[in-house]
Amino acid sequence: MFKDIRRAFTLGGRGAWVWNDARFLAADIEVDARAANRWLPFGLCATKPGRATFFIADYPRTSFGSVYREAAVLLHVRLGLWRGLFCPWMVVDDDTALILGRELLGFPKKMAGFTFSATDSEVSASVERRGVKVLEFSGKIGPEEAKPAPMMARRIFNVWGATGPAALGIQAVVTMKPSERITVSRRVELASARIRGSAEDPLDELKPGSAVSARFVRMDFARMTDLALPLYPVGPGFLLRNLPLRVL
Repeated sequence: MFKDIRRAFTLGGRGAWVWNDARFLAADIEVDARAANRWLPFGLCATKPGRATFFIADYPRTSFGSVYREAAVLLHVRLGLWRGLFCPWMVVDDDTALILGRELLGFPKKMAGFTFSATDSEVSASVERRGVKVLEFSGKIGPEEAKPAPMMARRIFNVWGATGPAALGIQAVVTMKPSERITVSRRVELASARIRGSAEDPLDELKPGSAVSARFVRMDFARMTDLALPLYPVGPGFLLRNLPLRVL
């Protein structure tokens, strides 16, 4: 047992990257700010105009041994003077990544099926949940960005705590700011960007509009020392209001 506890606290070592050579297809898309606010816990507000970063990622090497894919919606939010991102929806295709992400970091992960393909000139990716292709992106990879904006090294807010009925009222908003090392960042001219909703994944409630920008990124990110900081408690209304989105 003690050997397992030591391993849990030393995954990859203190200074090692948790995700190595990760590939992201990410798009900043206009959303309805009022709709986005319904997905947020008390204290956080959607930026105006409303915007969200949708990404589909491929993780070929991790410090915890999983090779998997992931997709998420990151709402652009503010909390007082802070500006950052809030993750109301995230899916993966690996159970270890799902458990670690939910239990340790507060990401509302669910299981899904993925495609991800990238060449030197084109990239495409999709996510399927319960028979519905909820995300589909494809485009041409363009020029290198000389000074790329951060991909994950931004202030991120989550709701931390168990999601079962017994946990109602004991969740908390947490914040973190992962470290990263971008090795490639290239603009993407999107040829297709489809976002669909379903009963369990109502992404269409955000009323997605035009893509503001898109890019293909390769990078290492997050160290075990990038810890989450609890901010304030969240009442039961948040979970009840967002149960299908975060749990089903």
